[in-house]
Amino acid sequence: SIAKKYGVSIALALMAGGLKAVPLILVPIFLLAIPRNRLRSAGVGAGIGMLLAFGLPALIMGPRNTINETKTFIAYQSSRGFQVESTWSGADMIAKNIFNQKALLGYHHFATHNLELGSRTSKVSLVLLIVGLIAIYINILRVAEYKVKNLVPYLASTMLWTLVAAPVLSPQFLLWLLPLLFVWISKH
Repeated sequence: SIAKKYGVSIALALMAGGLKAVPLILVPIFLLAIPRNRLRSAGVGAGIGMLLAFGLPALIMGPRNTINETKTFIAYQSSRGFQVESTWSGADMIAKNIFNQKALLGYHHFATHNLELGSRTSKVSLVLLIVGLIAIYINILRVAEYKVKNLVPYLASTMLWTLVAAPVLSPQFLLWLLPLLFVWISKH
């Protein structure tokens, strides 16, 4: 399976991360589960993935444009807020509905957002997201000495945790789980 091809897996995750940042959370799983005899393959995969995902666009756009686009990307992403589809917004809207209130919604960044969830909720969301990911990574590290044979549950739990804890949940994010579903189906 591709999960046992650490170099290819890391390269593909990094290339996907060049398009969307979330797949980058998968890279630590591969790095933590790598058997010692596969470190070279992982290094080559990481190099190829980094080169294609980040080096090639930088080469095409030039250093100044790459830096400007990276700053624009970070500013855009950090100002988005909580999409109405997110777990956080859903919980807020359910709580408001219980008390016969309505959430204040607004359209910006090409999506509908819950305008009442502010920076405090954003910080809580980020901390919970990071703590959950660290817990998953620690679990992999704990069982890695026993040679993890199936990474699919760890990859799926990482993606699911991110989908649940992040302030943005676009429905197309669920498509990220399809490759893992196909691998799981092929094994059962």
